[in-house]
Amino acid sequence: MVSGKTLYDLQAESGLTAEYCLVAYASGQYVLTPPSQSYMDRVVWVDDIAAGWRPHSDPDSSVRVLPDVRFGRPAVGGVSTEAVWELRESGEDDEEIAESLGLPIADVRWALSYETSLRAARWPVTPRPAHVRYYFDADVLGLAKHVASERPDCTYPGDPGVVLHKRVRPPCRIRPSTKDPIWIPQVTVKGWLIVTRDSRFRSTERRSTPYAIMVLGWLHSTAVTLSELGIS
Repeated sequence: MVSGKTLYDLQAESGLTAEYCLVAYASGQYVLTPPSQSYMDRVVWVDDIAAGWRPHSDPDSSVRVLPDVRFGRPAVGGVSTEAVWELRESGEDDEEIAESLGLPIADVRWALSYETSLRAARWPVTPRPAHVRYYFDADVLGLAKHVASERPDCTYPGDPGVVLHKRVRPPCRIRPSTKDPIWIPQVTVKGWLIVTRDSRFRSTERRSTPYAIMVLGWLHSTAVTLSELGIS
């Protein structure tokens, strides 16, 4: 109560929309809204007094914020979650961390889970554009899809694009049915290395065209190119 007014009254006077309200009135009684109920469910109660809080959204998490433990920093078993994270960053695995800190391995994993989610919320990673270097011809489409699912620097006709290893590869505008005289100039002007089984690229007829000379400057056999890519 504030000056004889309930929280519900103050919400109404301030003109808050429903999504920001902490209390609602239903069936003749006041109830907590889902967001405020979710917050209250995380509170650690001791004799009806709020003594701590569970910062992690997962109800099974052992991470707690207690004013008399680690100066109120998130902790498990009296050890700050940040300390657990730092040991992981130094190269120790879960079992080694648990042994060195005297914690159950479940607490170590809860601490790491909490720290991971905390860092993701604070510093979201924006994928950077991929530097595409290899173009797989339609005659090796099955291989192309396999390789491109692992490497952001490879594309192929009909590639829908993907975010891979924090890199964004854009869709490929070339379709599998696109004729050679159309897609070859598009690929060569980008400086992409062509991976193909089509031996006709080495024919005298193709060498007589301006774009064929550019292609031949980049062309390797499929076997050699895959070797260079480190793919067996």
